[in-house]
Amino acid sequence: MNPRALDVVLIEDNSADVFLIGQALREAGLVFNLRTFKNGEEALTFVEGGVIPDLFLMDWNLPRVHGKEILAAIGHSEHLLRTPRIVLTSSESPADRQEVEQLGGVFVSKPRTLDEFMQIGRRIKSILGC
Repeated sequence: MNPRALDVVLIEDNSADVFLIGQALREAGLVFNLRTFKNGEEALTFVEGGVIPDLFLMDWNLPRVHGKEILAAIGHSEHLLRTPRIVLTSSESPADRQEVEQLGGVFVSKPRTLDEFMQIGRRIKSILGC
């Protein structure tokens, strides 16, 4: 029996990071469908649309609408309260970490090397309990 594909929403404006995240998820053995949004405005429209994905994976510093506003919108959407939210960011600010956690997200620092990036898939798999 084939596992059900996870419905993953990726909100990321850097196309290289989008590619690497997809590769990392595949390398971790996750089966997934990836919906990608390149800015916060597109993502906010999706959040307000009523669809329930299995995971939100997002950058913090996004164009048009900041990640903070997207996390807040997810937290105010009753249908999304159980959906995990992972913020994958280059920010190392303790204030950003605290804000992400207060808004119900899991703060994960973006890796600096390709090998570290490939380990992100396993970290996400662990967070999801797969």
